[in-house]
Amino acid sequence: MFDKTSRKDANKKVVEIFEKIFSAEFITDRKATGKYFVLNSNMLLLLTNLVINGSSESQLLIDDVIEGFKERGIWLDIMSKKALLKFYENVGNIEKLSDSGDAVYVKTTI
Repeated sequence: MFDKTSRKDANKKVVEIFEKIFSAEFITDRKATGKYFVLNSNMLLLLTNLVINGSSESQLLIDDVIEGFKERGIWLDIMSKKALLKFYENVGNIEKLSDSGDAVYVKTTI
């Protein structure tokens, strides 16, 4: 496959195959604006459960959950963090403790 191509063309083929087969469910192409990474609600819940179950606690602060995402290679910008918090509120995975001020805890769904 790579015998008659240059290194650049071979790398391009590998990236194309990766995008078509392995990451097709996670990458969305907006043509002119480019490609971006998408996580659906099922994948978010799975990652959340992995982060929380990987700790010794039954619930974690939202900042600790986001840090767990970073450890797994998923970095979020400010708008994505707000959307993630809203998603957790809609699903019912949020617990706000009145005595802890602005502390927002995320619970596992399992």
